[in-house]
Amino acid sequence: MKKLLSLALITSLLMGCKKEEANAPKEPNKLIIGLSADYPPFEYFKNGKIVGFDVALMEALTKKLGVDVEFKDMNFDGIIGALQTKRIDAAISSISASEDRKQAVDFTNTYYSGGIAMVCSKESDVATILDLKGTTIGLQAGSVYEPYANDGLKNQLGELTIKSLPKIPDLIQDLKSKRIVCILMGTTEAKRLALEQPDLKAIPISGSETEVAIALPKGSALKDKLNTALAEMKADGSLDKLIQEWLK
Repeated sequence: MKKLLSLALITSLLMGCKKEEANAPKEPNKLIIGLSADYPPFEYFKNGKIVGFDVALMEALTKKLGVDVEFKDMNFDGIIGALQTKRIDAAISSISASEDRKQAVDFTNTYYSGGIAMVCSKESDVATILDLKGTTIGLQAGSVYEPYANDGLKNQLGELTIKSLPKIPDLIQDLKSKRIVCILMGTTEAKRLALEQPDLKAIPISGSETEVAIALPKGSALKDKLNTALAEMKADGSLDKLIQEWLK
């Protein structure tokens, strides 16, 4: 009986240790990073692999942190929700650190600044945002261009229809089918799209600027670590090197 009691006690202690070990906080050896891989040159598929400036930057940052990285492609308008429910550890997808988003998630320091542009058919007469009055424009659902169009352009123009879709390729298809007259997107992405598709033109919108940062769940311990790694990359010139390689 004593042997049985001793065995039970030892088993109980071992199980308790294992439970404590399982519940103990661990430094993750892999980060799951959300993005919407339809936005060259920031993130896109090439030969079945996700590549781009944001991807190269996150790979460099996680290397500094000493952890592996796994990228998870998703609709852009699902990224904030995925961060809030902690299905992903962070998100890097040309995400503007707007005040509204800061209420829902945390952001690192800015790693890139850009503007807003219109992508139109080269045959289009659109030259300025004033030419959009009475037309239908497209933009990516959940993007910073959505409130910009709804709160800014609509008030300015009065007559404007806005069509939001999850993926950029679907917006391009609508543009070429003349269901919309232009797509709102970042200036860098717009120039890249017009360069790759000569039947399109990119028109920068003056006075517009967006600050791009990495998004994180509220209170994430990764924020300080990523900020430190970003600061190191800014100081040693490696961030500028990536910008020149991918965005210029």
